Amino acid sequence: PTKVIDGYRMKLPLNCDPVIGLTILQCWEADPQKRPSFDHIAEVLRNHYTYLNYIDSVLNYEQSLVQTLRQGSTLYKLSYKTSTFHQRQFTVSIDFRRLKWSFVPAKNIKQRVSTNVIRRTFHSILIAEIKDIKVGMSKECLSRFPQGACAFIIITIHRNIDIVCPNAEIMYTWIAGLRLLIDRLKEPEGTEINLAFEDCNKSVTAETKFPKHNHKIK
Repeated sequence: PTKVIDGYRMKLPLNCDPVIGLTILQCWEADPQKRPSFDHIAEVLRNHYTYLNYIDSVLNYEQSLVQTLRQGSTLYKLSYKTSTFHQRQFTVSIDFRRLKWSFVPAKNIKQRVSTNVIRRTFHSILIAEIKDIKVGMSKECLSRFPQGACAFIIITIHRNIDIVCPNAEIMYTWIAGLRLLIDRLKEPEGTEINLAFEDCNKSVTAETKFPKHNHKIK
């Protein structure tokens, strides 16, 4: 008791939540008038609990987006050589910095050999090269797909890429996921990768760095 009267206070744990830690220090004020009331403490804890739940929901949503992009989806891409749509397997690279697509493998070896799918046909663009993503398709594509098709355009610094999806859910998942990666790459470099990305891909090396995202409640 003498120590406390003389101003001694226990040290807060290093992993203590900042909001909880500040509330504890306020409760330890020597002057009773400076200590928060029980109503104030309850309000602080309630608001902080709501904020933590919000952060968890955002991280879970982002993790599901990135996991879908890493697993890949079969989409239709417009060929600029033949001006026709072809099925391609889309995915993102292990460091989340490239959008990749390749031929969809045929069901049997004979088909693979006859269509030359057995060869390595792999294309990609840097996520940083993407300037914008828009719902819809170019004018030259409208005659090849019915009106209202689930399509989006990836606008890069070099060209536009028209993609048609099987349904609206897949389309909006890819749009949201790519925009998330684009936003992260625009943030200051050198900060550590978000844990949501690490959880969905355990093979990311310790040297991999990725811009950190600060969530704010609007």
